[in-house]
Amino acid sequence: FKTKRDLDGKVERYKARLVVLGCRQRFGIDFDESYAPVAQLETLRVVAVLSASAGWTVHQMDVKNAFLAADIDTEIYAKLPKGWPTQLPGDIEHDVVKLCRSLYGLKQAPYLWNKVINDWLVDEAGFTLIRSRTDSCLYISKDCTLVIVLYVDDLCIAGQTREIVDDFKSAITSRFKMKDLGQMHHCLGLRFRFDGHGGVSIDQERHILDMLQRFGMDSANPVSTPLPPGTELVAPMDSELLDKAMHRRYREIVGSLLYLSGGSRPDIAVAVNQLSRFMSKPGSLHMSAAKHLLRYLRGTSKLGLSFGSTADDELVGYTDATWGSEPTERRSVSGYVFMLNGAAVSWSAKLQKTISLSTAEAEFMALTEGVREAMFLRGMLCELGYDTEEPTLIFVDNQPALHLANNMTTSGRSKHFAIRMTFVRDEVKAGTVRLEHKPTGDMLADMLTKILPRPQHRKLRDIVMGQRATT
Repeated sequence: FKTKRDLDGKVERYKARLVVLGCRQRFGIDFDESYAPVAQLETLRVVAVLSASAGWTVHQMDVKNAFLAADIDTEIYAKLPKGWPTQLPGDIEHDVVKLCRSLYGLKQAPYLWNKVINDWLVDEAGFTLIRSRTDSCLYISKDCTLVIVLYVDDLCIAGQTREIVDDFKSAITSRFKMKDLGQMHHCLGLRFRFDGHGGVSIDQERHILDMLQRFGMDSANPVSTPLPPGTELVAPMDSELLDKAMHRRYREIVGSLLYLSGGSRPDIAVAVNQLSRFMSKPGSLHMSAAKHLLRYLRGTSKLGLSFGSTADDELVGYTDATWGSEPTERRSVSGYVFMLNGAAVSWSAKLQKTISLSTAEAEFMALTEGVREAMFLRGMLCELGYDTEEPTLIFVDNQPALHLANNMTTSGRSKHFAIRMTFVRDEVKAGTVRLEHKPTGDMLADMLTKILPRPQHRKLRDIVMGQRATT
């Protein structure tokens, strides 16, 4: 049972769904393949931003009871739920039924549905759609006039003209039961607002307000930074561990924050990264830090990404790292952000998997992750018909890392990460990326590696989120 709400939080309808006990399925007997891809949020943001800039029409549709559109791939029986009438046609008593369709709850249901919709889009839709090599849930027509982003049963449809979009909507409605939601406005928990002049804003205000109310923080006093400046959380003492109920509440808070930080709020990414390290054993200080972050969101609930056509439409990246900042194992934090049309379309704040022996190594590991993301974004832009002949500019604030990447230099202090150096150097030589130095004070990715004082945090946040022009 689920309550569906509209953009204003009002109850739209009450939904009930019959779900089978997929937890009782046995691998190799009741199912084999179960993996199904979903679109990445970076893909959705890039398509929305480029479509707005080009003046395209962007609509969204929802497939009704999507999983029921796929036939079952093996013989499966299910018990009828309690209260269901067992007297079926033929005057025969039944308490077990054989499934003909991939009912919700089956482990292979998403896989079967994805196969059905992919086969239709590629072979039967009639729009010469090609499945993207960068994101398997992105479909692009050969003439690059129609783009489809698929997230399970939600479709973002971007077309060069309204007629192209309407033709596709008519075609898919003739094959599947669809719900037409009109111009894209609220998709996957993100609110999209197109200004009609080449700009689009993306925020999650509804998600933030619901989260604050759910965790009893809707009347809390706001604060100006995600965490107190310089915060580095450490593992708690046994006496500080949360009880079972509070531990569950902590995990719920961090889970909600993770989706928010990945959707439209890069300004909280490093704080959420710190909180998520202690999901298994949080203490009272970690709960206090989580509430501090909620208080920050209380004062910035309306804040989101703002893209505009007047900004530079060139993809530009920034990478940074803090060496050995994790206090227990002394691992470093990598951060990168890529800007397009005035705001961030992709960002990351992650703890490095291995220990770096120098600042240059930590910065180089962050640069490697940034180059990999640049390759992904460039591949997508190329498939969407945009010119990628010029290398993507990536700014680095560490001169030794920049020197190692741009020159064939190897020493005893760097030979242990030679594979990473070879990868980055090859991409620089191939013209995929171009590296330049950027002073630390103007390094946008600095916000994704550490908790900054309020003035610097606000300065970088406003640039990254498109609240003012990049300098």
